[in-house]
This record gives sequence, C-alpha cells and structure tokens, in this order.
Amino acid sequence: MNDIFENTETMKENEHPRFYTAESVMRGHPDKLCDLIADSVLDACLQHDPASRVACEVMATHGHIIVAGEITTSAKPDVFNIVRDTLRDVGYDPKAYQIDCYIHDQSPDIAGAVEPELAEGEDEDTLGAGDQGVMVGYACNETPEYLPMPVVAAQRLVTLLEISRMTGVIPDIGPDGKVQVTMEYNGDTPVRITTVVVSVQHKEDTDINKLADLLDEYVFPLAFDGMPADDAEIILNPSGKFVQGGPDADTGLTGRKLMVDSYGTFAPHGGGAFSGKDATKVDRSGAYMARYIAKNMVAAHLADPSVPVGTASLPYVTHHLTSPEWDPIVRSVEGSSLTEAESRVKLIFVPSYLDGQDGIFNVDYYELLVGMDATVFASYYEPWGYTPLESVAFSVPTITTSLAGFGLWVADHLPQTQGVTVIRRTDDNDAEVIDEIARAIEGYAAMDAERYEAARHSACETAQTALWQNLVVYYWQAYDKALRAAGGRSKRTVYDSGAHTEQVNFVKQQLVSSRPTWTRLIVEVSLPERLRPLEILSKNLWWSWASGAREMFEYIDAPLWEKCNRNPIAFLDQLNVRRLQELERDDAFLARMDAVYADFQRYMSGKERRQSPRIAYFSMEYGLHSSLKIYSGGLGILAGDYLKEASDKNVPMVGVGLLYRYGYFTQRLSANGAQEAGYEAQDFNKLPITPVRDDMGNWCSVRISFPGRYVTARIWKCDVGRTELYLLDTDHDLNLVEDRSITHYLYGGDLENRFRQEILLGVGGIRALDKLGIQSDIFHCNEGHAAFIGIERINRLIERHKLSFSEALEVVRSSSLFTTHTPVPAGHDAFPESMLRQYMSHYPDRLGITWEQFINLGKTKPNDASEKFSMSVLASNMSQEINGVSWLHGQVSKEILGGIWPGYFHDELHIGYVTNGVHFPTWTASSMRRMYAEYFPEGFSGEQYDIEAWQKAREIPDERFWQTRMEQKAKLIKNIRHYYLAPEQSNMTSPQGMVKIIESFDRDALTIGFARRFATYKRANLLFTDLARLSAIVNNPERPVRFVFAGKAHPNDIPGQELIKRIIEVSAMPEFTGKIMFLANYDMDIARRMVQGVDVWLNTPTRPQEASGTSGMKAAMNGVMQFSVLDGWWVEGYRKGAGWALPMKRTYEDPRYQDELDAALLYRTIEEEIVPLYYDRGEDGIPHGWVAAMKSCVADIAANFTTNRMLTDYQERYYSKLWARTLEMRKDDYDMARRIAAWKRRVSAAWDKVRIVSVQQFDVGREAIMVNTPYRIEAVVDVDGLDAQDIGVELIIADQIEPDSQVRILDRMDLNVTETDGSLVRYAVNSIPTFPGSFDVAIRVYPKNDLLPHRMDFALVKWA
Repeated sequence: MNDIFENTETMKENEHPRFYTAESVMRGHPDKLCDLIADSVLDACLQHDPASRVACEVMATHGHIIVAGEITTSAKPDVFNIVRDTLRDVGYDPKAYQIDCYIHDQSPDIAGAVEPELAEGEDEDTLGAGDQGVMVGYACNETPEYLPMPVVAAQRLVTLLEISRMTGVIPDIGPDGKVQVTMEYNGDTPVRITTVVVSVQHKEDTDINKLADLLDEYVFPLAFDGMPADDAEIILNPSGKFVQGGPDADTGLTGRKLMVDSYGTFAPHGGGAFSGKDATKVDRSGAYMARYIAKNMVAAHLADPSVPVGTASLPYVTHHLTSPEWDPIVRSVEGSSLTEAESRVKLIFVPSYLDGQDGIFNVDYYELLVGMDATVFASYYEPWGYTPLESVAFSVPTITTSLAGFGLWVADHLPQTQGVTVIRRTDDNDAEVIDEIARAIEGYAAMDAERYEAARHSACETAQTALWQNLVVYYWQAYDKALRAAGGRSKRTVYDSGAHTEQVNFVKQQLVSSRPTWTRLIVEVSLPERLRPLEILSKNLWWSWASGAREMFEYIDAPLWEKCNRNPIAFLDQLNVRRLQELERDDAFLARMDAVYADFQRYMSGKERRQSPRIAYFSMEYGLHSSLKIYSGGLGILAGDYLKEASDKNVPMVGVGLLYRYGYFTQRLSANGAQEAGYEAQDFNKLPITPVRDDMGNWCSVRISFPGRYVTARIWKCDVGRTELYLLDTDHDLNLVEDRSITHYLYGGDLENRFRQEILLGVGGIRALDKLGIQSDIFHCNEGHAAFIGIERINRLIERHKLSFSEALEVVRSSSLFTTHTPVPAGHDAFPESMLRQYMSHYPDRLGITWEQFINLGKTKPNDASEKFSMSVLASNMSQEINGVSWLHGQVSKEILGGIWPGYFHDELHIGYVTNGVHFPTWTASSMRRMYAEYFPEGFSGEQYDIEAWQKAREIPDERFWQTRMEQKAKLIKNIRHYYLAPEQSNMTSPQGMVKIIESFDRDALTIGFARRFATYKRANLLFTDLARLSAIVNNPERPVRFVFAGKAHPNDIPGQELIKRIIEVSAMPEFTGKIMFLANYDMDIARRMVQGVDVWLNTPTRPQEASGTSGMKAAMNGVMQFSVLDGWWVEGYRKGAGWALPMKRTYEDPRYQDELDAALLYRTIEEEIVPLYYDRGEDGIPHGWVAAMKSCVADIAANFTTNRMLTDYQERYYSKLWARTLEMRKDDYDMARRIAAWKRRVSAAWDKVRIVSVQQFDVGREAIMVNTPYRIEAVVDVDGLDAQDIGVELIIADQIEPDSQVRILDRMDLNVTETDGSLVRYAVNSIPTFPGSFDVAIRVYPKNDLLPHRMDFALVKWA
C-alpha cells in the first residue's frame, strides 16, 4: 500500500487537491441500532422459513423501541425478545425501553410479483422483485477491500472501538460513537489522511486525555496500518463530552445510514434501506450484486478506462492482458492446435492472482488445486519448489523437473513414487522435456480408476515424507557444521592481530550502503525579453498555417521541433538556455522572427474591421493541429479548417466545443494487424489553450443540472488566428468522478455518456457564450450533436423576454442553420425517451409545454413511443435552414430527413447544400504555395480568392512543376522510411522485411495513397479483390506501383478493424512486401504528408454513402490527382483529364457483384490509363502528359474546393438570408415572431376542421386531354373560421409515378380565390398542358402566409 504514496511530495503545483470524507458509526448509534434490530428480525424469519417476505422498519427513541413492517412468513419470530437480545448485545439495558410491535402481512398487490416460493421448486425466473430502484455498485483499487481508503479507515476505527469496549481494553467507552476520516486526493490517488474526528460515548468521570492516550496506543496504529496518516489531525469528541448517547440522546430509524453502509461521498448508494429486507427487495440484494460486480471488475483489472478490454481474439484467456503480443504463454499458444475449436485439449489461461477475488473463479488457489487431476510445474532452476509439494499435499499427482530442488529430492529419496514424475531438464533439452511432459500427462490420462487412486495415495505419502518435522534434522546438521567451522576460525584470530576489526569494518561497509536522496525539480523556461514574440506566436494557432512561422520554429532546432511533434509550446519549454542565448545574438534569426511577428500583428489588426452578422459555430470536434487532440476525422478537420478560414476572411465567428482529456484513441497495430486502441492524457499546459477568467481572476465556468447534482464545466479558450474557440471541460475536482469523465474521450464511453456530452455541448455551450457576454446573431450547428442549443436558446428567450414557447421558437429558427454530414440513417444520434426523462424532465415546465410536445421535437412520428429521440430531427425542427455537404449529399439528406415533412416530396424539400472545402494554407505544401505565389498570388492571397486566377497554373513550366512535386514525394518517402525504422514498428515485420520495405520504396515509382476512417462503406479492401492481378501491377519491373494506406477504425467497429487487419496481412505477403504499406496512428500530420507526397489519391466508397470527403480536395491542392467513385464531392469536382472516376450509378443491387465490377474497373484504369500516363516520359525524363493533368487538377478542381469558396457559399446562401430575417424578428420587441406564432396557433387549432368539399379537375374518363387546351381546375374548401388568404391551394403535376420510385414534380400551379360563401371558399385556375405524355396530378391544400420563410416552416398539408 505504501508504494502509492512514495512520490506524493512531488505533486505538480498546478494540480488542485480534492478532499473526501467518510463516516462510520458504532453499533450503539440509534440509527445503526435500528438496522441491527431489523436484520435480527429478518434472520429469525429466514432461519425457519427461507421463503419469508420481510420488510421490517424500526424506530428507537428515548425509552421506546417501535418495530413495524410487512412480514409474510410461516415462522413465528419472537420480536420482543429479539429486540431485548439486541439491546443487551449492543450494550444497553433492555429494561429501560418499552417495546411496541406493529407487523402485518405483505400487501397482496405487492405479493403478486414476489409470491412464488423457491423452496417449493419454482423456477428462479418466475420470481419477481419488490422495492425496485436504482442500484449502484462501486469499487476501486485503493485498498484490499476494493473500497476507498477513507471508507476503510473509518470502518476500521469503528471496529477497533467496538473491540476495545467489549474486551475491556478501553473500559470507559460507551456503545454509541461516530468517526469521520478526511483524505486528500491528487486526482484519483489518495495522498494522505488530513483529519480524523472521533466522537465516542464515555462515562461521566472519564479523563479525556487518558482516553486519547489509550486510543493512540490501541486503536489508531492498527486502524491506519499501511495508510498515510502520520500527519493527520485527530479530533476527539469535539463537542467536549459525550456521556448521554444512543436512543436517550437521539432518535434512530432504519435506513438512515446508507452512506455509512456503502461508499460514503464517493458514489450514490442507490435503492432504499438495506436493513430488515429479504432478498426479493432488490434495493438491498440488487445493491449487493452491483457491489459484487463492481468489486470483481476491479479485481480482475477490467475497470481501467485507458485499457479497453477485448479478449475475442484470445478466447482461452480469462483476464485482460495489457500486451498480449509480448506474453510468453500467448506467443507459445498462438498458431498451435490448442487454439483450434476442434482441439480435444482445452486450454484456460488465468493471468491473475487466485486470491478468491479474481472475478472468475472467486476461490483461492488451494481450493482450485484440490480439484485438479494432475499438475505440471516444469521448473527451471527452482531452489526448492513449494508448488509441486503443495500439489502432492492435496493428493494431486504432479509433474516437475530435475532443476527444482523438490524434484531432485524426490529423485534421490523416493525414486519409486507414482505420485511425482520427475523429468530430467538441462539448459538445452527443451524439446525432450516437452515430449516427456506430454507422455506423463498421457500416462495419467490413460490410468484406470484403481491405478489413478494409487498415484494419488503415493502423492500423499510423498508429502508426508517431506513434512517439516522430517526435514528439519538437516538444518540441525548444518548448524553443527557451521559451529565447528566457526570454532576453527576463532583460533586463528591470535595470529591476525588487528585484522579482525578491519574485516568487520570491511563487511559492514559492504552491507550498509549509502543511498541517494532525490529532490524533484521542475525547471521552466523563461524566454528572454528579446525573444518574447516566440511565446506570443506559440499560443495562437495562426503559426500552424503561416509557413514563415513554421519554418522559423524549425530553424531554431529542427530535431527538437520534430521530437515535440511540431508543438511550439512544448518545443519552447524544452529549449536549453544556451540555444536561447545563441538566438539572442543571431541577427539573421532575430530579423526573421521580427518579420514573422510583424505579419502576425498586421493580420490580427484586421479583426477591428469585422462586420455583422456574428456567427456562433458548434461542433463536437475540431481538427486544428495534431498536437491538440480534440478531433477524430473528417468532421473535426473540416470544423478546424472552417474556423481558420473564418479567421482569414475576417468573418466574426466564435467556435464552441469540448476539451477532451484523452481525445480520440492512439492506434497501435499488433504483429498480425489487429488494431489496439490506447489513450494518452493531454497535458493542457502544453497546448495552445488558456483558462478563461473573469475580472476577479476566477476561472469562468457554467453549471448544468443533472439528476441529483450539478455538473460544472470550466471554459478554456483557443486562439485560431482572429477566431476564438471556447472549449468546455468537466475533468476537474468540482465534479463527481462519473461526471469528470464526460469530457475524457471523444466518441468514447457508452450511449449515456454521449448524451451527457451532447447536453454539455448544446446547453453548456449557449451558457458559456452567455457567461462570457458574447453576442451572436446566427447559430450554426455542425452536425446534430449540438442540437440542444435551440432548446437552451428558447429557454433564455422565455426567461428574459417573456415570449411564449412558439414565439421563442420562431426567433430561434430564424437565426439557426443545421449542417448534416451523415449519409446513412443509422449515423444520426438517437436516444431512448427514458434517457431524456432522466436528464431533461424539467425542461418542458421551463418551456411552458407538455412532455409529449417536448419529446416530439425529436421525432418524425409524433407520439410514437417506439421511435427514439433523434438529434438530427431536433436540429431540423430548431433550424430555418438545413444543408448537406455536397450536391449529392443534399439529395441523400432529403431522403433521410424527409419524414419530418410528410406532405412534401423529395424535390420540394428546403434542404440545400454547400460542398465542403479545405483550408488551402494548412494543406498545401510550402514549396507548392511558393510556386503558386509566383504565378497567381491573387488566387489565394486576399480575403476573397480569385478562382479564375488559378487558371494561370497552366503557365508554370513543366520542369518546375514536376521538380516541386518530386521534392514533396521525396519528403513522404523519407518519412515512411523513418516510420518503419521507429522502435514502435519493430513488431510489424522482421528486420529483413523492414530492409526490403525501405529499399523498395523510391520516388520514381508511381505512388497511390488511401487514408481515411476505416468504415466498411469506404471499401478499403476493394483493391485486394484479385491479388494475382494486383501483384502483376505492383511488381512490374519497368512500371512499378506502390500503395500507401493509413487510417483508424472506431474501437467498437470490428468490421472496420478487420479491413485494417486484411491490409496488414496482404502487405506481409512476400510479393507485396514493400509495395503495399500501412502507416499506423493516422492523424493530421500523416494526412498532410500523404496528400502532399503521393501521386494519386484513391477513394472507393459505396455509393452514395460518402457525404463529401475532403481528403481528395487536400490532395488536389498539391496537384495530386484523385481516382474515386463518383460520390460525395467528386460528383462536382471530377474533370476528365484531371483525375479518374468510377461510375456514379450502381450496376448491381447485390453489393458483392458491384464490388467485383468496381474492382475490375479499378485494375483496368490503373493498368491502362494511370500507369501509362505516369511512365510516358519525354527525353528530359518528365511525363509531360501527367504534368499537364496535374496543372488541370489545380486550375479546374482545387480552385473550387477551398474553404474560402465554402465560407462564401455559406454567407451567400444562408448567413445573409438568416441575418436579414433575424433583424426583422428582433424589431419592435419581436413583433414579427409574435404575429407568426399567433397565426400558426390559430391555424393549428382550426386545421382539423378544414376540409376539401369538392374538386373539379382533368377527367380522362370523359375526354382526351390535349396540348395547348385550357382546362378549368377548381376546389371548394371549407376553411371553418380561417380567412381565405390563410389557405393555399395548388395543382401538383408530376411525371408518371412508378411503384417504389420518387415523385418527380414537374410543375405547381396556384389556385386563386374566385368566390366566398360563408366558410366555403372556391379556388380555381385554368391549366394548359404544354407537353404530351403521361402525368400524375393532385391538388394540395396548405397554410399560406407571406411571412413564412418557406413552406416547410409550417408543413401542414391536406390532399384532395
């Protein structure tokens, strides 16, 4: 235990300690006395009737004990004597109490669920449960009891006080008492016990000082054994004296000491009272089972969040192995027949101490040993070997070797024993030993019952022979020899003079060595004033896309820059003083630094020119730089690029997200290609983030109400050029342990933790902006994770401006944009209604609506209990505008979200699109940017890119373009070689294979890259459909091709991980070694190197499941051409002669057939188009056709897919529209919102009564419909209290509708009011067909108001 505390003095100064207090009470405490009486009644019932149903409650007060409850039993418990016996046992006089008993049978309504009696043989599954509640189990590894240390300390104190009182060691102690132990924690590690409060009942004349001395002598040393309590402040009876106690001083009740009986303040106890209840009351038995599960999970090391558990690949292993690839047993077993399902030899590997708490067997080693038929201990240099001796002591035959002392003893003294097989073992006969062990096992297995019993008897006799009483005689003989030898040496001392003293000193000096005393120093770098700009630049991510700033940091110390993963804050912290002094004297560097800093200051000064609207951008993740691990993939990197572009374009935008302690997982691959997920905690002090503080210096935070508690989120700021990103963090000591983990992992944890994260992002994000006084005009929800921003904004409008829910909804919708990135329905987050009730049941009252109205905001089918609450549906209902992230994805999104507006067809939906882009300065290689700047600087140098200017890329000389591209390719190859030489990759291949990989990769070979998230729809394995054909491609001696893969699969995505494993398997085949490579731990840095260095970017998604895809855009910025399925952005980006495409349409419905076809097209395109074009070299060695295609890629494709164009599209298509409507909504105290909401309420109330009375339209049964002939279309509608202008009627003309096909609208014609008769209104129009053909027509009635932004804003519909 003490090992935990050895380094506590070296705690980092910036870590705030936490304090937890645990309490425990003696048995004479009134509440505990009631618990004891209730349990004694329960025990008496169960002793005579195991099927008893007991719920016993007790109250104890001055002179009275009251027992009450519901008990159904065949036993006849003597309650009065049970109470008297308990009082006497605790230490009270039973004669001093009047006992009252009020017991009746269990209610028949309750009994119906728990009536079956197990004693009568009923199936356990039929047994019901009473007192259902929330049961909580908790365990930790601080103590052998798997309980928190202060809890154990408090319980020990109470136990020792009880023992001291009953044994008379401390005779003055009374029955009543309470202790409290407070412990300081550093994170989750107990540091020291700070305070102990002991309140113990005592006699009137007790000397408190003497009592304290007795406690110091007999109680505290044992109670705190192994605990850091040396400096604890101990307070004894703080009220002065404690003579009157127990029920005479205080009233007690059962169940009031639940926290004492469970986990103190560390976790909720759950359920109701534990005492006086039989096992069918699950608030007791369920809590016990929850504790049992938690304890065994911790004991079996299954509860470490940093080490995900997964033994699917090792089914014979009972417990988690941190590094199974290095385990000698696993390495021996893998590949053998023991792992095969049909093997008759079954293997169980238990890598755990068998101490009764291993979580699997839960019995100690000896209980398992006694059940064995034989044991094997193949010892290698064991001095004695107690384990085989213990085995035979239990009459279990054992196999051991001659290299164990026990084995030699048996061979020498009992060579004929049948209970021990001793196998000869040397340093070099392992194979022989293995064969002998196998034969010995087979021999035991072949024995009949009589021979086996003889072997067991022989084993037992061997153990008896080896008893200590028989072997100790050899020690006496050894002592006798030692004494005789000592006598002989003592006679020689007369001849040695002073040598004896010298010898003693010599021996003493060798045995008592001096040990160093270490002092931990934390040395920080303080930059000289002249170099202060470096510190300022390091804290703003502007440096990450300003090539001059990056190159400046690299110049200072290139190796250290790489070692620090290009993180300037960590980099400056590790610079030594000598280098800083050199930089102060380096005029060239100082001039360079001053120039970069001047650029930065000029850049930041533009912030003053910002104009409205102000945009608040919410995203679950942001990919800004590889050192800030708050991203996982494309969604986050896009959000990061968007913030950078907002900075470059000087758009007033603020980002909101979460700060993850561990971020997304770190990928490592085992030797067989299995992905292993690790999590590394981020050191926030080494990141470009700062705490946000108020004017008083307090850390700004927001609070959110969770069930039974508040969660506090601290606010951090990250400067992204001129854009601020605010991040919320719950991992601090103001929160409970389970709430600290909310921001531990990006997309980690269970569904409930994801829900908590999304509440934090949406609700907490709005509160954070409000806390900081940041006013925003437009709220952009990047994916549905942040959809609760709408709910919280409505809540604030209701509170502050006294709007109704419907009025506030109009205001919120008018300023909200929802961008969806998900191309499949299953990708949209949805949560069960029960989870919303648990966390958000208070919201409807705040909003002034019913629970049904609230929950329907996230459903496409109102009041459908089976439908989950969809965050995307909520975001759609909260937003006036919705967009996909490419043209094709916009169409797909209409299909996915179309159910929200059932009266409208696919073509009519208001879902638009803005095709994604990438941040040009971030993803374009510095050398490529410099080259572009020479030919078309106006293309990307201003706040608004000149797309036409990019056509000048064609003017760049072929030689210059080719040479620059080859430089980037050489850098990639250098990094790949460095990657494969890294120690962490040594398990991936043999040294010979590694050399082959390094030697086979050169810049002359055509290199194709594939890097992205490994989901099955990405089809990363499509390339491996025909390995023979692929081998011919990569092994062509004249025109070789190389493939580089990278990417991660989500830890829960097993099929995605299998794709990675397949790539590793293929890459290890001799014909593909060095030709196909996989780079592990894909991040922004690897992505940047790959998109800048490969020749072709490959993308093979299943149509139409690629929402956009931006990796190909990043490649295009560098002149790297894409070869992709026409899906996502490539539908718009593809230009013949500047890349290659697989068809957009599917040929086969069966995905297997489609994969085969796509693979064939993939091989053919590589063989017949890509490879010939790349290797078609001119006399100067340059492939001029290839270079021309690269230039077209830059001029025609890259120019159109930057975030500059993307943000411009958002401004023109959405932000300007929303801003205009928001200004209208705000006027005159939200008058427009109030009018629209009132109109909608009026129409909604009357809508059920609106009916279409009659219709006159085309009648093909009476006449032929001819082109250019007018036809009268009429509809009579009963508007029932509404105005005629409130209703719109239209004729819908569509292409002939086929079964299971989408409706394609050709035309819509409005019918005008021609006559009004009371509530009946006639609408009519003359329709003139202009095209021949077969069409379908229908008449639709809808609410009509010119103030609506679009029809789907109020999507009520009736059809004629």
